[in-house]
Amino acid sequence: MSKFGFRINTAYNWTKSDNNYFIGYCFNNNELLTGDEAIDYILNNDNDGLPINGIYTLITISKSKIKIKTDTINYFPVFFYFNNSEWIISDSWYYLLEQKQSLVPDSNIEEEFLNIGFVLGNNTIDQEIKKTKAGYNTILTDTGKIDIEEEWKYIPSQFYNKTKKEYHQIAKTIFDNSAKRMIKFLNGRTAVLPLSGGFDSRLIACLLKENNYENVICFTYGNPNEEVEVSQRVAKQLGYKWYYINYEELNQVNFLDTEIFQDFVKYTGNGFSMPFLQEYFAVKYLKENKLIPNNSVFLPGHSGDFLGGSYIEKTVKTNTSNQYLSRHLLKKYFFFFERKDKNSIINRIHQTTVFPDKNKISDIYNPYIEDWDIKEKLSKFIFHSSEVFNYFGYQHYFPLWDRELLCFFRNVPFELRKNKKLYDEILINTYFKKYDVYYQNGELIMSSSYKNYQKVKDYLRRYFPWNVVLKRMKKNDWMNYAQFCSVLETQLINNGFKHIKRYKLFTAVLCKWYLFTVNYYRN
Repeated sequence: MSKFGFRINTAYNWTKSDNNYFIGYCFNNNELLTGDEAIDYILNNDNDGLPINGIYTLITISKSKIKIKTDTINYFPVFFYFNNSEWIISDSWYYLLEQKQSLVPDSNIEEEFLNIGFVLGNNTIDQEIKKTKAGYNTILTDTGKIDIEEEWKYIPSQFYNKTKKEYHQIAKTIFDNSAKRMIKFLNGRTAVLPLSGGFDSRLIACLLKENNYENVICFTYGNPNEEVEVSQRVAKQLGYKWYYINYEELNQVNFLDTEIFQDFVKYTGNGFSMPFLQEYFAVKYLKENKLIPNNSVFLPGHSGDFLGGSYIEKTVKTNTSNQYLSRHLLKKYFFFFERKDKNSIINRIHQTTVFPDKNKISDIYNPYIEDWDIKEKLSKFIFHSSEVFNYFGYQHYFPLWDRELLCFFRNVPFELRKNKKLYDEILINTYFKKYDVYYQNGELIMSSSYKNYQKVKDYLRRYFPWNVVLKRMKKNDWMNYAQFCSVLETQLINNGFKHIKRYKLFTAVLCKWYLFTVNYYRN
């Protein structure tokens, strides 16, 4: 027995075919598949441990079980709850909460959520409601048991041994192939590109230009900063229309009580991740001012920098004991607040992650940290932020999370991925110089020395008075989170909470506020 409740959205909706429910799309080589074609392909395709290209969730119902198969980042998560011999299944955590008519909190989950912005494993803010997880198939049995089976890992099968010229040639071919799939998905529709001053979004702009795709609108948002100037310069050079949404000029003081914002929080928070505010105001502005067509497709740059190796520094640990790796993850990822209970987070990492006893891949780096990163932070925090586009009715496409790119970069030797060495070289020499969008000394590239300087600053800041720390945070707050989150904190204070101090990111306030909105805190 099972009961389904799916939300309706103009961007992506569920297809029902026989005993299957499907949402999203996938590719068979360069052929775009949706609906019944996608269902048939996924059911009949064994990729030998390689991910299927696309973003999708497929639910297959049989007599004794329900199998849920998702893409590498679980972009369309499914939630489930077993009650009175019946599975209640939905893509809305709130739907299940309404069916339960009660919330069962967990203080350990609260601690991790406040420090990283999402919930680990297949858990949610409610103890009884579970969810699917990136890289795993989920099987729900008729007895109420939940089985999960790992389907894919971001672990090198073997490292390449090629010349620099060969790497560049192979990468060029793969980027061209991924661009062709992007063009196929766009199908003539307006490509809307969130263009920052960094390399990932600029690469997408160049790939569009390389393929003579002219129906492109770029936009940049936030407070005035160096990235605004770079992005404007790139768009102008490539001949693309460009909009800048200046957050300092937006009057967003009264956004909190609007119906649209409350719906947005439910749609994008969904019981396991904080709702992201940074692009909400920009997309809302573009839509309300009719600056982009209704059938536009957003092209966020997630997560080319990860493939390139920007997270390698977080994996520089060869000791692979579970206890050691859990403490390593705690230090590198759980830092929004000053942690009250480190052991509770370490225990939660143990509960939700299984590391091998020995790292046989590298004597220098531990690739299992990157695999964890994809299945946890990237899927639930980075890629999940793109739900803002879907909320406003727009589809999106991840050009830099193409299967060919994943499989190529995961086998590139670590010494070429460290500090994105090979990735940046390819982008600069193959695309940026060709289209005259490489600005040499004007680039916003973080050197190793600058990263070390930041580490020293982070260490010293804990000893500074809080008002000094807060002042510096506001000075560097290009996303205007200080203003947005001050509105949230005011509501918390009006409901009996104390003024929040000693946090590292403004998103810490957002996390605390979100838990409050779902009535997580009891009087």
